[in-house]
Amino acid sequence: MDAIQALLNNIKLKIDVLLCADLHKVTDKVTTVEGQLTGLQAVNKLENQVQDLTKEHADMEAKLENQEGRACRNNIRITEVPERAEGHCTECLSNYFTIERAHKVPT
Repeated sequence: MDAIQALLNNIKLKIDVLLCADLHKVTDKVTTVEGQLTGLQAVNKLENQVQDLTKEHADMEAKLENQEGRACRNNIRITEVPERAEGHCTECLSNYFTIERAHKVPT
């Protein structure tokens, strides 16, 4: 009976050693996967930030183009002004200007 008990204890010890080795392998794999997951989460966060910044950049470019277009619309190009008109600009230019359209600005 003691021989059987010793044999059972020996088998239990071997099983415990094998289980511990397998548990260490699984623990190492879980640690590796957790590290990879953390890295992937960081990459995913950065990708989202890049998408947000790309959209914001496109919006800002559209706004800039709009502002540049509005600024160009308000520019006036004056040609064929006589050489001696420096002192009388309003009198000289009033003959050249005509109002194409006028808009009432709400107050």
